Amino acid sequence: PDEDEGVYTLKSDHLILDTPSISIVPEEKKPQNETVTIEEEEETITITPEQQKPETSVQETETVETVVEVEQPKTIQQEMPEHEVEENTTVTLTIEKPQQTATNDVHLFKDGQEVKPSEHIQLTSTSPTTTEVQIIKAKPEDEGEYTVVIDNKEQPLMKLKVHPKPVVRQQMQLPKTQFNEKETLTIVCQFDATPEEPFILLHNDKPIVADSRITTTVEDNKYTIVVKDLRPEEDEGVYTLKSDHLILDTPSISIVPEEKKPQTETEIVEEEETVTVTVNQPETKEVIEEVIEEIKQEPKKKPEMPIQEVEEMSTVTLTIEKPQNTTTKDVVLLKNGEQLKPSDHVKIKSISPTTT
Repeated sequence: PDEDEGVYTLKSDHLILDTPSISIVPEEKKPQNETVTIEEEEETITITPEQQKPETSVQETETVETVVEVEQPKTIQQEMPEHEVEENTTVTLTIEKPQQTATNDVHLFKDGQEVKPSEHIQLTSTSPTTTEVQIIKAKPEDEGEYTVVIDNKEQPLMKLKVHPKPVVRQQMQLPKTQFNEKETLTIVCQFDATPEEPFILLHNDKPIVADSRITTTVEDNKYTIVVKDLRPEEDEGVYTLKSDHLILDTPSISIVPEEKKPQTETEIVEEEETVTVTVNQPETKEVIEEVIEEIKQEPKKKPEMPIQEVEEMSTVTLTIEKPQNTTTKDVVLLKNGEQLKPSDHVKIKSISPTTT
């Protein structure tokens, strides 16, 4: 009595089992000349799986045996809980740990492989007995079964499933989509707030490379593309702002070439892409005067350079008429204002006294 009375407890970090208060009835006192044998008395406590209050029975026999049957909480025996989130959602878990356990002694595992803390997955002590696990902006590759090991004991945390965020594709509205050659194209895309994901700028699905004609600028929530001196074909097509989950396309941009003036040269296209250029030489003073007079009357109508388009690997042949007394060495070929020396690739040869 007194010494063994009271509450008996089984205690772990997350489960405490108390008995009701135990009372002990003293033995009836016998005459002193009798021998009294008192053997150790124990309790029998049975805790049912339903976590009902344990029943206590005390048997006054010579020996009372105590058997304690404790079933672990059902949550430990259940499968790992599943947690489903959308991509880019931050997942936070709070882990309880013994007070003397440091955060460095808490080890996180995914599918059996230890996950080291990083900017993406962070472990932070929030109190002496709790540690917080954060998965910042979860990605589909973060899916898996997560467990934690504390004091060499593994505990299940969750089975994470990440639903990929859908990619949205939209078309931007421009005041016009047809431009003239040499005009300037300006595309400005402004958001209500600074986008969470960065954008890359594309032209026909290829990254835009800035140069003296093409500039790109990013200012907080505004993206700008400027293309000066527009060129047909080269600058035509679709311009795009692309992030991981948002794609913004312009309508297809078309460029109208400048109107070409009549060409005075004669072009003859043969099997090897042969072009004959005839340069009219003045024969008499009278002709020269007529030419000068014609030029004075129409000073702006100078013949433009003829354009010849060929496939790569084609051979281009030009036939030039020249005065009979002019040698091949006196014929100088220029490309973009710079002289081209005859070589195996570019050849200049005389085919008659008046042609090269």
